[in-house]
Amino acid sequence: MKKAKAAPKKSTASSKKKAAPKKKAPSKKAKAAPKKAKAPSKKAKAAPKKAKAAPKKATTASKKKAPSKKTARKAPTRSSAPSRPPAPEPAEVAARERPSSRSDEYRRLGRQVAAIALVRTGQGGRLNVRQREELRRALAEAGEALLWDEMAIKGKKPLEAIADDLGKLAKSGIRVIEREVETELKAKKTEIKRLEKAVAEARKLAESKEEDFPMVFSYAHTARAAAQGLVTKVETVEFTTSDEASSCADSIEKSLSRWESLRDQMVDELQKKQSQIGVLRNGLADFVKAQRTMIREVIAVLH
Repeated sequence: MKKAKAAPKKSTASSKKKAAPKKKAPSKKAKAAPKKAKAPSKKAKAAPKKAKAAPKKATTASKKKAPSKKTARKAPTRSSAPSRPPAPEPAEVAARERPSSRSDEYRRLGRQVAAIALVRTGQGGRLNVRQREELRRALAEAGEALLWDEMAIKGKKPLEAIADDLGKLAKSGIRVIEREVETELKAKKTEIKRLEKAVAEARKLAESKEEDFPMVFSYAHTARAAAQGLVTKVETVEFTTSDEASSCADSIEKSLSRWESLRDQMVDELQKKQSQIGVLRNGLADFVKAQRTMIREVIAVLH
């Protein structure tokens, strides 16, 4: 019976031998082989890293080219300098032109000086503080426009040249004022007749149809201003109805006598102004000579 039991033990040994196929050692080695195969793949991956290193070398090469960048930055500054236009010479910057003696600007400047000179003539050759300051401003404006600062540098006697220039300027202004006075006197001689015509015209407009309104109506008369004295005032009225035109005609007619009186006073003033213009024209050299000190002051300011 014991021997019969031993037989099964041998069968177990045979079963163990059958279990030999379960040994997977060779399979482990087979698996190891792929691992070894993967190692080259790591090396293969390392190759791209080396390939990436090449760009790094390229960057270092670009860094080595940094001096060329510096030179490239400096190059525009050197090249841009010639592109800028050369600085103009002082003569070109200071180049100015005098107004012509026939220009409106020259006549305006002359009138400013002549008007104050005319006041000085009417006051016995004297000017108050305010009037002297007005004359100083007029001379400064004239000196800047007529290039007195340049005239002061050129020539042997610049003060004489500037004084002569001032005399010519004042003569031009005197002619302008003289023409203005003559024109004003002519207008004053016919002012009352024109006002009488304005009354008749306003009454005629008052008879117009209502659909013809509104209308604009104007007339001129002598008036007294607070600061300027006697002046010619132009009135402009808009008529919206016939009654407004009629009332305007009545108002002008009532004021005719008063305006005529003021007109006569203004005619007297204009005639006196004409005589003062003659005195100033004859004594213009004295006026210019009296302003030599002020001319020096103006030239000093212009410099």
